[in-house]
Formats: sequence, structure tokens, C-alpha cells
Amino acid sequence: MPELLSQWQALQPFAVRQLHLHLGPDAFTLLRAHRPDRHSDRLHDVRPLVMSVLQEGAVVSGLEVGRHGIGLRAAVPVKGEQQSTLAVIEVGFGVSSLIRQQQLLMEKQGITSSGISLLVGRDALQVMHSDMQNFQAGTQYWLIDGTPSGFLSNWLQQNGLGKSVTQPQMHRVASGERHYLVSVTPWYGYQQPSEQSASLVLLAWRDITDLMLAQQAQNRRLWLLWFIACLFSLALIVFLALRLQKATAHSIKNQQLQLQWSEQRLSALFTLSPLPILLNRMADGAFIESNLAMERLVGYTQQELAALSYWDLTPESYANDEQQQLESLKSKGLYGPYRKEYRHKEGHLIPIELNGVLFENPAGEQMIWTIVQDLTERNQLDKLKDEFISTVSHELRTPLTSISGSISLVLAGAAGELTNKSKKMLDIAQRNCKRLTSLVNDLLDMEKLVAGKVTFQPQCIGLAELLQEAIEQNMPYAHSNQSQLLLEDVGAIQVLADPARVQQVLTNLLSNAVKFSPGGSVVRVTTQPKQSFVRINIIDEGPGLTAREIRALFQRFSQLSDGTTKQYSGTGLGLAICREIIQQSGGRIGVDSQPGHGACFWFELPLVETCAANQRYIELNASK
Repeated sequence: MPELLSQWQALQPFAVRQLHLHLGPDAFTLLRAHRPDRHSDRLHDVRPLVMSVLQEGAVVSGLEVGRHGIGLRAAVPVKGEQQSTLAVIEVGFGVSSLIRQQQLLMEKQGITSSGISLLVGRDALQVMHSDMQNFQAGTQYWLIDGTPSGFLSNWLQQNGLGKSVTQPQMHRVASGERHYLVSVTPWYGYQQPSEQSASLVLLAWRDITDLMLAQQAQNRRLWLLWFIACLFSLALIVFLALRLQKATAHSIKNQQLQLQWSEQRLSALFTLSPLPILLNRMADGAFIESNLAMERLVGYTQQELAALSYWDLTPESYANDEQQQLESLKSKGLYGPYRKEYRHKEGHLIPIELNGVLFENPAGEQMIWTIVQDLTERNQLDKLKDEFISTVSHELRTPLTSISGSISLVLAGAAGELTNKSKKMLDIAQRNCKRLTSLVNDLLDMEKLVAGKVTFQPQCIGLAELLQEAIEQNMPYAHSNQSQLLLEDVGAIQVLADPARVQQVLTNLLSNAVKFSPGGSVVRVTTQPKQSFVRINIIDEGPGLTAREIRALFQRFSQLSDGTTKQYSGTGLGLAICREIIQQSGGRIGVDSQPGHGACFWFELPLVETCAANQRYIELNASK
């Protein structure tokens, strides 16, 4: 026992407020090392921690509400030889007294801006000694330690803590002109579940009025800085806006001057252009604007044209052609070259050629700019040229026939035996005579085709036999150029055409393909049946054609570049004749090619399902 008392003396400097020795089994207090008048001999109702150690024999510590306040206690069992618990040594730290001491210390130091207090729940009050229940009433918690400021009592009476305290909380409490920050920390007693409201609550508070005033002053300074920054930004924006407005106005003025200059140039070009120019509205074809050249062409003033409809100038016989050009305009955005006629104010027709483009005005309306070219003089010149060529060709045919016949007779020995040198010279003369005769015949054929003087005799013929015959006729020429002609499978296709004229086209296209293909190449002939036509393709392995060469290829007297002309002689009329024959046969002709990839010349002929169904058509065409 003296040893235990000496331990009590040693522990007191370390905040130990009590040291007890309890005997089992009913926790009789054998030794009390504190005020003895504050403890009973039995602890069943007020010391569950000690009773737990007596019953279980294990070391236990925890926060506990006792008869004389709140303490942090540790209980250690004293066991006998049979490991039974004979007694319990209890050491207690007085939490309540520590809080009171801390408050007294803060009061002595003049610290009034903060404080600390301890609350206990109503359910724990019954175990406390009567002199410990000198508390101030709150709501569900009772203040047992410390004398709080008036703001804290008011706050507690206004149920500031709420119905229960299960987690730490922070509250800002206003009282008059002062502001306080209150920290609420739940303390759970021994064996009390944490999900329940804590039996003990520690309150720590601090006056934050000065901090808030300082923060408000800092906020005012920040707002002032923001206000000054906003004013500066606004002034800068206004300055930049004025500069930008000035620069924009200057730029707009320059653009307006450029636009005005551009409009003046275009207006001068539009007004003084030697070619007629028209502006039509897409929706109804109305004439919106025209230049002086257009007025001279049709005899109407601009005001008179604006009052006319589209069909006042265009004969209704061009309705189908106009529809085709309209579709081209919608799909491609342009049309032409398109040849037709305009009706003059005096009634006569004017041959013209049109090229137009589609665009939108600022209002979103579709408009058409059209350039008109008067073909009257060109047609007259073409007519004079054709008449001249026809006259010269007819005049040349008779003497050429006579010359060719005479040369043949001389070469045959009619004028006696010739020397080798004479024969060689006569052979040259005969070849050139044949070339000149071929040119004259081509000229005459072209003149007849253009004038519509060539008689076509369309028949229902098998395309395979027609193509095979053309291959056989041109095979010797292909062999002489070390080339091959290959006809791919045609099938049972019937076409309506003049076989002699189609053979003329095939011979021209096959000979050209062989002539322009390198030695050892293959010229292929293929067919492509379509809805009402069949396309015949002649595909070579030659040097190919440029887009510029393709555009001029089917014109009369048109030949390729100078180097090609020197290497391959010709009249330049063969493809033009082919075009006239195919067009007058009711088909089309063209070429697909790229430089370095050969060329594919093609033409189309109308299909015939049965000859009997088209007999009337054949008879009508044969009678023309």
C-alpha cells in the first residue's frame, strides 16, 4: 500500500487527479488518493469501466462521466494465482479540472477573444454528484465547466447545436457587432456507439470580428482594384474600338474606291464591248440588262428588251434545245457554245452562238450572264468557202482523172519503153496524183454531207458482221505497220444504219488507230450496248491526245501538232466526214484520251429490236 501511495505522489505532476484501488468482486474502494468525500464504496452504477475490468480481466481505458466530473481513465486488473481478477487499479486524469484551469489561465492573461467549454448530455447527469450539477441550461446539452460568454449562452439556448452531435462542426455566430467562430467536437464516452449523439461535446470559440473586418477591408481594396482595372480595360476597349473603327472606315473607303473603280471598268467593258451581252433572270427569262451591241443586233432598245419575254426573241422551234441548255446550266453552272437564232425587231432571223454562266445576285435570285456572237458573217464566209471548195474540187476532178489515166498508160508502155529513172519519176507523179484525187474526193464528200446531198440507205444489219468486215478490210494495212486488229465479242446486236457509210467511218478510225500506234501494238474494237444505242470503241496504244487537240479534232482541215503532221500526212477531213456521217445516222461520235495513255475513239448507232418493227422508218429514210 505505501508503494501505491508513493506512485500517486510521482504521478501528480503529470495531470493525474486520482488513483484508486478497487477490490473485487463488487468494486469496494480500498484506497482513495484524492478527496475521499466524493466517492462511494460501490461503483456499479457510476463506474462501468472499472466493473468491466473486474468482469473481463482486461486493461481498459476511455472517457467516462463520473460522479465528480469527466475524466480520462485507465483501469488495470490485479490477478491472482488462478488468473482471476482480485482488484483493479484505476488512474484518472481530470478533464473537467483541466478545462477549468485552462479557462482560469486565459482569464488571468487577459485573453477574452477565445475560450473553451465542455457540455454534457442530459442522459449522463444522473451519475454526477449534486455539487457538480451547478450548470447553466442549454437545450439537450448542459454546460458543466466554465462560464461562457453571453453570446455562447444565447446560442445554446437558441438550439445552435441542433438535436444531436455526431460529427465535428464549425459555426459562425453573430452577437451584436461581434462575430465568433465556434468549433464543436463530439466526445464519445466509454462503450458509447459513435453513430449516436455524443454524451460530451467540447466547445472552442474565438472572436473573429477583427479578422472579418480586416478581410472586408482587403475585399474592399480588391474590389477597388477590380473597379480600376475594369475602368482601365473599358477605356482601352474604347480606345481600341475607335482605332479599329477608324481603320475599318479607312479600309471600307479603300474597298469602296476599288469597287467603284472595278464597276467603272466593268461598266465600260460592258457598254463598249463589240459583242452583245445579256443579263437574264433564271426564274422567268426576263431581260434585266443589255449593252449597245445587243441593241444593234436585235434592233430593240434596252427598255424595249426589258418589256419582252424570252420567247419574243427565240423561235419556239428551239424549245427542246433550250431545255437541254437549261439542264446544263443547272448541273454545271454554265452552258454553251450553243447555236440558235434570234428574231430581229423587223422579223428576220439572225444566226447566233451563246455562252453563258449562272450566278446569284445579293437578293439570292439566280441570274444568267450571256455573251452573244453574231454568226451572220461567219456563215456567209463558210458558205463562200464551201462554194469555192466545191467549185475547185469539181474543176480539179476532170483534169486529175485525165492526168492519172495518162500516167497509167505511159507506165504501161503506151508511149514506148521507159528508163528506170523515168518510171521512178512517173511513179512519184502517180502517187501524188492519187493523193490529190483523194483530197478532192474528201472535199466533195464533205460538201455533199454538209449540203445534205448524200443519200443514206439505213438497213437492219448485224453489228458483228459489220465490224468483222471492217477488220478484214483493214487487216493488210495493220500488218504493214506490224500491228494487230482485235475484235472482242459483240453478241447478237442489230443496228439501223447505212452499212457503206458506217464502213467508211470504221475504215477511217481503224486506219488512224493503226497509223498512230507503235509497231507491235494491238488495236482493240469493243462494243457497249445501252438503252437505245450501242457504242463502238476503237482503242489504240498511241501517244494520246491533249484536251486542246480533242476540242479541234473533228473540225474540217484540223490536224495535230506540226511534228505529228510531218510524220503522218493527211487532209484533215477524215474525222469531220466521220462526224457528219454519224450525226446524220442519228448517233454521236467522240474521243476519250490522255497524253501518254492512248486514245479511245467511239461512235454510237441506234439499236433495232426487230427489222420488221422498223421497216416503215427504213422506207421513209430511203425515200429522202
